[in-house]
Amino acid sequence: MANDNLIEISIPAVQGMEDILKPSDRPVMGKQRLVRFLPVPGTNQVFPCIWMSPYRSREQLETGGPTEPLVRCLLLVSKGPPKPDVVCVSMRPDDLEKFPVAPVEW
Repeated sequence: MANDNLIEISIPAVQGMEDILKPSDRPVMGKQRLVRFLPVPGTNQVFPCIWMSPYRSREQLETGGPTEPLVRCLLLVSKGPPKPDVVCVSMRPDDLEKFPVAPVEW
């Protein structure tokens, strides 16, 4: 981020899961894709990150803490049925590198 000025960016509404569940352009072993596995706060489990925001939003990571640039990530916690369960988490960009990358069938 070049400076700490806030910039408003309009983000289109997501109509359905097919709008965000798009595989990467680099297949790994057939229908698998390499994704980062990230934790859900309050648990010891990691889940596949199916989408990362290309933008940084300034938020408080801890209650009462300072605002800082964070990345929004959608984690697939269950494939269903009846539909996939997705959780949105915010993380520091530097913290993303601490978690493993592994193939997931798409």
